Amino acid sequence: MPAPAMTIRARRDITEAESLLADREIIADGASVRATAQALWLAKVQLAETMLRRATGDYRPDEYAARYPDASALPRKATDKPAKGKPRVTFEDAVRGWSLNAGYNPDATPTPRSYHERSRTAQRLAAFLGHDDVTQVMRDDAVRWKEDMLANGKKCASTIGNDISEMSSVWRWAIAHGKATDNPFKGILPPAKVRKKKTKKRPYTTDEARQILLTARQARGALRLLPWVLAATGARLNEVCQSYKEDVVNYDGLPFLRLHAEEAADDRAAGEAPRSLKTESSERSVPLHPRLIAEGFLKYVSALPPGSPLFPDIRPDKRYGRRGNNAQKIMSKWIKATVGITDKAISPSHSWRHWWMDEARRADLHGEVRHAITGHIDDENESANYGIGLRHMPAQLMAAMEKIKFPDGL
Repeated sequence: MPAPAMTIRARRDITEAESLLADREIIADGASVRATAQALWLAKVQLAETMLRRATGDYRPDEYAARYPDASALPRKATDKPAKGKPRVTFEDAVRGWSLNAGYNPDATPTPRSYHERSRTAQRLAAFLGHDDVTQVMRDDAVRWKEDMLANGKKCASTIGNDISEMSSVWRWAIAHGKATDNPFKGILPPAKVRKKKTKKRPYTTDEARQILLTARQARGALRLLPWVLAATGARLNEVCQSYKEDVVNYDGLPFLRLHAEEAADDRAAGEAPRSLKTESSERSVPLHPRLIAEGFLKYVSALPPGSPLFPDIRPDKRYGRRGNNAQKIMSKWIKATVGITDKAISPSHSWRHWWMDEARRADLHGEVRHAITGHIDDENESANYGIGLRHMPAQLMAAMEKIKFPDGL
């Protein structure tokens, strides 16, 4: 039947149209408001006709409803008004709140990785839902998002699970701080798929260690001494690369490399992230092996200008400001292309840490000694918690380090 014309627009119809548009954050001119009022008035008339047919026993499909798309298939908009006096909380608001609460400054340069990753995930979620209102995300929204990611096949289950975990942590913060009432991401992690068995990383063999260290003598820049430092200390790559000249210190006349987290706001170069360690126990001072000193490491450090990074030619990566990230790429390429070691069971930098641990075992170093040098936690040895500990005994640590044997022919 032809739609009836609306000849008189009551003020209440205009007000209703303005309210509807405002709820959806749509800025409309007068003509658009009147057109919306017309559409609302017509919808009411059509609804009245449908209800009248139903009242007289006519339950045939609604001819008007068939004109519109299935509403359940459309992303839901944030239509509910926030409580009076309570500001709307966006996804980015929540991510920033979580970040600050976790100790990461979202405005820092470079951007903290944990904040950056959650912010990007929140942006993808907002693009899928069509809004970024924390209070409007329901469980079915989270489930639809997960199912869409699983269906498009662009991400594996573990990556999707990581995205959901990131958002779940943000919503937990929002609930704890009165920004939300429910966590729609709780309990919907996809089941972990059976993964292919990964190749276990192994230490360098004696021949590989000799080959790398000999090749390093012909290298320039950081590659000249960085492999030697990793071999001689058993330290992690990032721990070494974030160190500065002033971290090479003397204790009781003995040379050590002090590995620590950031202590001052100016304790880094421009564009470099604050120093960080994997665990609290990672903070330590590592005695410098006599072979590393004989290789010229102390002379190299002495020639660096005050306040210089230990390896200044390794720049911080642009995104996270970590020298270790770029050093990993440099080391990996060099080990494969120049040294010629391509075994996938090798981790170009971390295999030195494995190598050092095996050499410490061959030297019959006590576990407490190994842990003091590598920064591992000695959970199985309760007595390690008594006294000042080996970490504060420079002479004993140096005597232990001197027992580590380097490959013959160096």
